[in-house]
Amino acid sequence: MPAVTATRDSGKFDVVPAAAALGAEVRGVDLTKIDDAMFRALHDLWLEHLLLAFRGQQFAAQDLVNLVRRFGTPVTSS
Repeated sequence: MPAVTATRDSGKFDVVPAAAALGAEVRGVDLTKIDDAMFRALHDLWLEHLLLAFRGQQFAAQDLVNLVRRFGTPVTSS
């Protein structure tokens, strides 16, 4: 399926819907640098597609914790 360029208050990025029943690849977003508006836009996409892929992301441990906290309190196995 062709890429769709989404322009939201948070900025511009590409969404490539998967050929399968669900999912999409999001391009042009650095998940370590998202603001509240971008998170809302990505959350809306997640609700629409149920699965989002972000290729090539590089996370330090704290970056990953910061991202997960946007969804709620992280749960650890310890």
